[in-house]
Amino acid sequence: TSPTVMSGALAANTTPNMLLGAAAGVLVDRLDKRRVMITSNLGRTVLVAAMGVWGTTSLGPAILFAFLISCCAQPFIPAEAAALPLVVGKELLLPANSVFATPMIGSIIVAFSVGEPLVQWLGTRNACFATSAGFVVSALLLYFVRFKHPDHRADAAGSFWRQLMEGFAYIRATPAIHQTMGQQVCLFAMLAAMSV
Repeated sequence: TSPTVMSGALAANTTPNMLLGAAAGVLVDRLDKRRVMITSNLGRTVLVAAMGVWGTTSLGPAILFAFLISCCAQPFIPAEAAALPLVVGKELLLPANSVFATPMIGSIIVAFSVGEPLVQWLGTRNACFATSAGFVVSALLLYFVRFKHPDHRADAAGSFWRQLMEGFAYIRATPAIHQTMGQQVCLFAMLAAMSV
């Protein structure tokens, strides 16, 4: 894999996060969290399988599929985080967040190191189908998750744009969030640079 191809794939994967991440968070507040996660996984199942069929022979389709798959993932991320307090009690929320975050970051590091050898071993097409099967398994497992607390959703009549702007204002007004976001940007930029 050339650095140019890897950079293009990473850009296609990261751009939807910047463009849609905040809006996805506000949208997910209005929807059933389990249904959002299952739908996102099923959407990624279809796109990754389609990439295995049509997107593995040339750069353009592969980058387009990477972009679409990342778009499909955007609602999953805030739904997953918002569902955690619905699954565990308040007294277990801090350890649950730690257990949740550590493997997530670890899996990114592991994926960068073992992904290429696995793709070489399986072949690109089979790797896509294996990943697609993983999304199906995840969707099935999510179906059986039961929330211990009610899934309170934001009032759909409230202004989507007002809530989005309030979120941006809160980020601007809270230095600790600036610092954390800056650290995350640096972490992912280093991971991306190492992978390239």
